[in-house]
Amino acid sequence: MSELLNIDVNRESTRVYCLEKLRQAVEEYDDTIPKDPVPSFGQTDFIKAKVRSGWFMSILGYVDVAHDCGLIPEDVWQEQQQLEAKYLNQDFSVRPTTAEDISEIDGFTRRIISILDSKNGTV
Repeated sequence: MSELLNIDVNRESTRVYCLEKLRQAVEEYDDTIPKDPVPSFGQTDFIKAKVRSGWFMSILGYVDVAHDCGLIPEDVWQEQQQLEAKYLNQDFSVRPTTAEDISEIDGFTRRIISILDSKNGTV
């Protein structure tokens, strides 16, 4: 019984952590596309910009973690896999990010937030 309780506590803490990080990604990062490129790596001043490929990687990474804990339905997981194929590759990292790219991941993230929010106290 204690193992089951421990798993539930870990799932709940993971749910809360991923929910917090995804909310920050949606609410605290700027969706403006600047005139000059914004590097994702190797800079000294961190810029909270959705245009960075790191923003895409972090969101999809948090969804991976939530899925591994059984918090993401399979149909949504299939969509996640398609988004990973589209955004976590060399082609995406070298081309300019578009408003459509940001909008697609932003909308997906809001859906994940809603899913994780609905599981409050039920994991």
